[in-house]
Amino acid sequence: MKTIIISIAMGISAVGFNNTSEESTGKEIFEKNCAKCHGKDGTKRLLGAKNLQISVLTATENYEIIANGKGKMPSWKEKLSTEQINQVIEYLDILKQKTKE
Repeated sequence: MKTIIISIAMGISAVGFNNTSEESTGKEIFEKNCAKCHGKDGTKRLLGAKNLQISVLTATENYEIIANGKGKMPSWKEKLSTEQINQVIEYLDILKQKTKE
């Protein structure tokens, strides 16, 4: 019985840990990985990074660039999941709306 309880507790801990990393928002992922060059608001433009608030790229084009890199921007497909990349793309839409305010 003690072994079963320990196994269940370990399983719950593992599930809880995985959910925490999967629940990262696009903003958190962006700020951790992209803001260094793009800035927290998407306008920093370090090392030739584009101003993301005025970007006219589609979600598909953004996905390709984030996943595969472009110019000095590295590929993120080995570091971010498809879901995380899509969360960043959703956050980019929020940054674009800041120019409309």
